[in-house]
Amino acid sequence: TTGTYAIKDFGANDYYNLTFTDANASKITLQLANTNTLTVAGNLTLSSGSGTFDNATYDEAVNVTGDVTMDNTRTDMGDATWTVSGSFDNYHVTTFNRNASTLIMNGDNKNFVSHNYTDINNFTIPESVTINVAAAGYLADIRGILQVDGTLNFVSGEGLMLTGGELRLSSTGSITGTGGDFYIYNQSK
Repeated sequence: TTGTYAIKDFGANDYYNLTFTDANASKITLQLANTNTLTVAGNLTLSSGSGTFDNATYDEAVNVTGDVTMDNTRTDMGDATWTVSGSFDNYHVTTFNRNASTLIMNGDNKNFVSHNYTDINNFTIPESVTINVAAAGYLADIRGILQVDGTLNFVSGEGLMLTGGELRLSSTGSITGTGGDFYIYNQSK
């Protein structure tokens, strides 16, 4: 089976857990259907080997109350805000297009797992929230605004780069850890 399939909105909670698995040789595309907010009251899992998750066509806001795991062939974040209450892992996605997206991680003591080939555009950590740059995420890259109102915590040996973007560290924000690296390249402010 090939082609593009729409992910429909059904109301306040569109899905409780949304898992995308595609074992076919010719991969399908899952496309968010319109400009309404997609709400997953649980986990969003894009399994290994599955095709494209397209949010660039309609730039739909995405709210996930659980974890987001991207191990698929391609993810297009779109020019949208993704609010994730669990951990966010895009480490194994083959092609990751950040577009002009913003990732807000609002779940306390959750993990951010990425690397420098799956750049994030804008990344926000709200007040009273701790986000851990977790194992396997060495040198994740933020290309837009890194807004830290809570705590960005580096687990020993992990790292983060801010490349050509802007660090906004508020009076309630902190950057801590037991090791790891934080690099700032070509910072605008």
